[in-house]
Amino acid sequence: MKSIIFGRNPIVEALRAGRMIEEIFLFRSIEKDSRVSEILDLCRKSKTRYTFTERKSLDRMAGTDKHQGVVASVEPITYASVNDLFLSASQRKEKPFFVMLDRIEDPYNLGSIIRNADAAGCHGLIIPRRHASPLTETAVKASSGAIEYVPVCQVNNLIHTLEELKKQGLWIFGLDSGGQKIFTGPDYSIPVCLVIGSEGEGISPVIRKKCDHLVRIPMKGRLSSLNAAVAAGIVMFEVLRQRQTGSA
Repeated sequence: MKSIIFGRNPIVEALRAGRMIEEIFLFRSIEKDSRVSEILDLCRKSKTRYTFTERKSLDRMAGTDKHQGVVASVEPITYASVNDLFLSASQRKEKPFFVMLDRIEDPYNLGSIIRNADAAGCHGLIIPRRHASPLTETAVKASSGAIEYVPVCQVNNLIHTLEELKKQGLWIFGLDSGGQKIFTGPDYSIPVCLVIGSEGEGISPVIRKKCDHLVRIPMKGRLSSLNAAVAAGIVMFEVLRQRQTGSA
C-alpha cells in the first residue's frame, strides 16, 4: 500500500535520499517557485514521474490544504531496528546517541523532534508501539524531510529496550522537571539515550526508575513545562555541543 507525503521540503529530501516515489503531483501555478523547480530538476534526474493537477485534487490526496502545492505517492517508511541505530553510530564512528520518546502522541511534536534529532546528530529515535504517534503523513511533514535521515525504531516495550541498551553500555538520561541535575551538568560524551516524556505527564514512573540520571531544564516563567519538541531540542543540542567541543 502506497503512502502519501506532502510539502516541498519533505519531497525534496525524499528525492535526494533516493526514496522510492511512484508519482509526484503539483499545482501548476507554483511551477516557477525555486523550491518547486528543484523538485522538477530532481524528478528529471531520477526519472521520477510527475503530473500537474488541480488544487482540489491535491487537497483530497493530502487530506489537508497545507500541502504547499506538492503531493507525492511513495513507498511507506520502514521502521528501523535497534541494531540499525547502533549501525548508524558505528558507520559515523561515533558513540551512540539515541532519543527515546515516552507517550509523545502529537504527530507535530514527533516530526519536530525528528527534525531536531537530525540537526543535533542523533543516531535514531525509539518510540513505543502503543500510546504514541506513529510516523503519520503529518509527522513526516513536520520533520521537514529529516525523516529520510533519522532512523525511527518502534518497539513493543520501552522498559525491555532500556534494559538492553544498558547492557550495550548506554547511560540513560531522563528529562524530568524534578531532576536533581541541570541538563548541562552531565558528561554526554559517553554512549547516551535521552528519554523525553509527554508535556503534561512527563516520563512515566516506571521509565523514570530505569533512568541512570534525571536532568531538568531551569525555568523562570510561570508555565511549568515546555513543548516536548522544544525541550528535547534544548538537551539534544547540549549533547551535540559537548561532543563537538569536548567539554561538559
